[in-house]
Amino acid sequence: MKKHHFMQKPIFSPTKLFLVGLILTTAWISGCTIYSEHSVPDLYPHKGKNILLLQGVKPSGINSKVWTELGLEVEKQVSGHQWLGEIRGFDSQKASWRENQQLRLDLEQFKTSLALAGITEKTLAAKLSSGHQVDQALLYQFIAYPCTLECTSPETWIMRLQLIDLSNGLQIHRVRLNYKPDDDELDGIGREEAALELTRDLLKHFEDSFVVPWHRLRYENLKKLRPQTS
Repeated sequence: MKKHHFMQKPIFSPTKLFLVGLILTTAWISGCTIYSEHSVPDLYPHKGKNILLLQGVKPSGINSKVWTELGLEVEKQVSGHQWLGEIRGFDSQKASWRENQQLRLDLEQFKTSLALAGITEKTLAAKLSSGHQVDQALLYQFIAYPCTLECTSPETWIMRLQLIDLSNGLQIHRVRLNYKPDDDELDGIGREEAALELTRDLLKHFEDSFVVPWHRLRYENLKKLRPQTS
């Protein structure tokens, strides 16, 4: 299995930012892996919120046990992120389902709507927000697509981590990778090891890119120190 180097060669030199509306976009390439990021310009208002962790549909060639382990790896890593709030992980969700089975159905419908249309369904989002006492949702996805004849691999893998505001459907921050697996990564242990390594790369990139700049924090702290005027 080839070694994946995280964010080694930038497509743009220096890194180039595209401002499209209110969304910042950056992209990097490393070997056969392309990373991209979309983010609102100011992450400060979105830090420290309670988050519902979601996992997409299990991809082909990954057994249920490994898929569960990948989800737990995501939960472990994002739970230690300094700018994210409390994570409502999988065990917490199961406890809520025991009291309200409808929450589980709402969650599955919400994930389906998000995966197919790329947008949040407002009614379901409101139910999940109140039912789990969260403000945001963080969705982890791993999708394996058949590749065209021009590809160097029979498959293309897409992995995403996207943070969504449940109150309005705003995509706050998204990190995505596009990967062409080698022949020895198409099945079995090679596929599972590559999936784990890429998931960790994705998490590292999310952690490194979801940052509130020091000058933004300084501004907010100075505002608190200003005397109140009547």
